[in-house]
Amino acid sequence: MALVSFVAGDCTTAVSWADKVLGFTPDPNSTDPWESVAAQCMTPEGERFASEALKDPAVVGAWKQLQQQMKAIKDACRK
Repeated sequence: MALVSFVAGDCTTAVSWADKVLGFTPDPNSTDPWESVAAQCMTPEGERFASEALKDPAVVGAWKQLQQQMKAIKDACRK
């Protein structure tokens, strides 16, 4: 949503979504399976496990890359 908003020229909404992504910190001990798995996959070990399970090497580093993209959107909106 941050990228869609940015492309549409709506920096206020783009930054709001980017902040949500950057502030996302799932609880690995949550009873919600989606949240606990998300927390595990955001670790280097979890990324490697997911990469092997999905047979997709692009998974490794994906969370860091997404964070960089959100920071880039915020930086571009400040200009």
